[in-house]
Amino acid sequence: MLGSLLAGSLGGNGCWLPSFLLSLINTAERRKRLSDDYLEFVVHVLANYSGAIPREGVSMLKLAGELHAARLEEMPRQLAEAHARREAHEAARRAWLEDQKAFQDPPSETP
Repeated sequence: MLGSLLAGSLGGNGCWLPSFLLSLINTAERRKRLSDDYLEFVVHVLANYSGAIPREGVSMLKLAGELHAARLEEMPRQLAEAHARREAHEAARRAWLEDQKAFQDPPSETP
C-alpha cells in the first residue's frame, strides 16, 4: 500500500505531502459541515418533535448534539496544531535538502 501511495501520489517535486495535507484539510471541512448539519437537524427535531420522541431518544439527541458541538469547538485548535506540525516538517525538510546539497556539491579544490 505504501508503494502505491508513493508511486501514485508523488507530485512533480517528488513529495506527496502537500496532496496528503490537502486531503486532510478537505476531510476536516467535510467533518465540520457534517457536524454543522447534524446540529441543525438536532435543533430542528428537538424544537418540532420532542413531544413525539421517547424521553430516552430526546436525551440521546441532546447528547449527540453536545458531542458535535464539542467537536466543532476543538476543530480550530486541531487545525492550528496541524499547521504548526506542517511548518515544522517543512523546516526540517528544507534543512535536510540543504544538507543533501552540501554532500552533492563537491568542494572546489584550488592549489
